[in-house]
Amino acid sequence: MMDIIKTHFALNKKRVKGQPFNWAGPVFLFTNENIADYLKKLGNVSGKDVLTVAASGDHAFESFLCGAKHVDTFDINYLQKHVMELKTKMIKNLSYHDFMRFFFSHKKFFDREIIRPIWNKLSPGTRMFLKKYYERKDQVMFVYGSSQDSYYNLDKISYINDEKAYEHLGKILPDKIRFKHTDISNISNKFDGVYDIILMSNIFEYMFTEIQDVPERIMTFRDKILMPIADKNLNPNGGVMCFNYRWYTDNVKYREMIDAIQRYMAQSVDNFDTHKHVIDMIDVPTSTILKDRPDVITTLTQKVR
Repeated sequence: MMDIIKTHFALNKKRVKGQPFNWAGPVFLFTNENIADYLKKLGNVSGKDVLTVAASGDHAFESFLCGAKHVDTFDINYLQKHVMELKTKMIKNLSYHDFMRFFFSHKKFFDREIIRPIWNKLSPGTRMFLKKYYERKDQVMFVYGSSQDSYYNLDKISYINDEKAYEHLGKILPDKIRFKHTDISNISNKFDGVYDIILMSNIFEYMFTEIQDVPERIMTFRDKILMPIADKNLNPNGGVMCFNYRWYTDNVKYREMIDAIQRYMAQSVDNFDTHKHVIDMIDVPTSTILKDRPDVITTLTQKVR
């Protein structure tokens, strides 16, 4: 019942296209990150417990495809849970062809006939979300208006580009992925579990924006956001948080900044806890347009001293 009430209220709030980061904003349908490659560069994800932003569901899907044992999700935008649920049910029950037509065919975009076979498998909140779209054809419900927008990094999504990956994902996905509605600052109050990997996408970009100096912003984000989560929810022996996803980055200059931050952390007089924290970066190929400028994800690894 609470899901229906919150969904109804969220759908009736005024949404501004391009402003998704509130609890009732427009939703992302797909990722614009190269998640698959940075997960592979993290090392062995197989058998790991993952906590990730829900967003379009792609962070969770790529985690499962990399072998994650369990995935929990969170998001400040309550409506993202319905996108994740819809895609989960489609991947598990419909063909790759139907999935691609539903999201990427101009004539069949969100065609209700395609999802008719799974309608009764969807939660009441997700059915309400879809009915709202069908009643109004409300493109403002989506961040970019459709799935075909160039801002999506579709050529980096495993199950979109490989039908066999789609079919495998359908076999390994749980029927329901756990979701909690919260912002990043309240994670440690909402989740009791301990995770090997925590994925935060680019949430960093929208926090502490009053701080102009990027290294200072990163340290502030570390102290106020990452540390409370690390203390309660991150595996103390090698747990990794991925934050601050950046597109088209000068990775040489970014590496210099990351190394400077790490030297400061190693020498800081405040560094007196039982854990060692290492800030690093992973660079991955970006879109085919700017091959010489990779994307970068910043990581924080926690280890026992």
